[in-house]
Amino acid sequence: MKLKKFNKKKEKIKRNLVHNESKYIKRLTTSLSVFVIIIGIIYLSLARFESTENFNFINAEVGS
Repeated sequence: MKLKKFNKKKEKIKRNLVHNESKYIKRLTTSLSVFVIIIGIIYLSLARFESTENFNFINAEVGS
């Protein structure tokens, strides 16, 4: 049975991830929150634009 060569770089990355886990979780939740807020703003602004566009079309047809 052969032993695997010790990968110093890989072990250092693992150790840093475990050590800084709370920092990464905070960053992830903050970025996800910002992403959801931006998507919500875009959705609401497009929904308003589409509804006003439909009403203008209806008013134009009735007014003619």
